[in-house]
Amino acid sequence: MVATSGPNIGYADGYRLPGTIPATGTTVYTATVTGFADGSGFESYVTFALLGVPTGSPIFFHVSSSNTSIAGAANSNQIDDNCGGPDGKIGAFAFYQSSMTPDRSSSVAPGSPAMVDYLHTLTNTGTLADTYNFVAQSSQGFRVDLYDNATNTLMGTDLLGNGVWSGIPVAYNSDADGRPDVSLAGGASFVLRVHLTATAGA
Repeated sequence: MVATSGPNIGYADGYRLPGTIPATGTTVYTATVTGFADGSGFESYVTFALLGVPTGSPIFFHVSSSNTSIAGAANSNQIDDNCGGPDGKIGAFAFYQSSMTPDRSSSVAPGSPAMVDYLHTLTNTGTLADTYNFVAQSSQGFRVDLYDNATNTLMGTDLLGNGVWSGIPVAYNSDADGRPDVSLAGGASFVLRVHLTATAGA
């Protein structure tokens, strides 16, 4: 995938790849324009069936490009560029994914009123930065206060536990949609504290 030694160590281009290219291959599609309008990239696909492996199999891949305007029509099979990631090194699939852990439950004695705190960790388990909005739902109509646990900052209050927030600081409402939110880089985590206030006697 990338050079393991020499002046181009870590890069996809600038060195001879091991192995050979077969004289014939499988054409997936041709004469198809898939580039982004702003010229920043393109999308393409290859089915698992054409690769000859079970659907969902993890695979390694390497992309090489040729361009007749560079190599000339007579040399259209000449490789002009071995393509890696945006930094010239190994490429990777990009995807959005997240997790919220753990599930929480507890029982507390009735109070005037009874209160309980739950800690949850939101993790961006994808590779791309993403923004997450929070909604509260209480089947008992309990008040929900949401805190940034690291700074003990109130992110918002839902008086009826029905998804209607109030008192959201600007720092936690980046999209101004009336719901508290946080933005996380790929792999980053955020600990939030849910503070529930039960009605008297519950």
